Amino acid sequence: MGLIMLLSASAPTSFAENDNSYSYVLKQGGVALLGLGFLIALSTIDYRIYKKLKWLIYFLCLGLLILVGLFGVGENGARRWINIGFSFQPSEFAKVGLIIFFAAFLSDMKETNRIKKVFPGFLVPMFFFGLIAAVLFFLQNHLSAAIIIGMITLIQMFVAGSLFRYFIGAGT
Repeated sequence: MGLIMLLSASAPTSFAENDNSYSYVLKQGGVALLGLGFLIALSTIDYRIYKKLKWLIYFLCLGLLILVGLFGVGENGARRWINIGFSFQPSEFAKVGLIIFFAAFLSDMKETNRIKKVFPGFLVPMFFFGLIAAVLFFLQNHLSAAIIIGMITLIQMFVAGSLFRYFIGAGT
């Protein structure tokens, strides 16, 4: 559906710039196929491995976000891209990585029954791990990613078993 929308929106511009109405769609289609390949490859990995690697995943996410702050390129005051022969947006990898990290972290909290305690089960994931990532997103001027990660983290915390009264007390 996205490729059809891209073709609809970009065909005249693509033709004017490249004498080919399909140049943008072909480029995006190639990237979509590459992403599909990664999706299939990653889906074959046992999910328990991600849990064992949660700290590595978390620090890699933070490292990517820091790299954007140091070497990122962008426009209009937002630095969201890294160019290493091709451009990519590390925040997209960080979003997925942070979801994996929080799922593994909250699973550990639930297994040890600390999810219902205010400090380890609510304050630590929300105001420590989540806040560090949010600050790095804000420094990139990437408010939408900060909001998405914040909301997903809150939902994960709620589903994992953090007590509802903590959310009310925090005003979330």
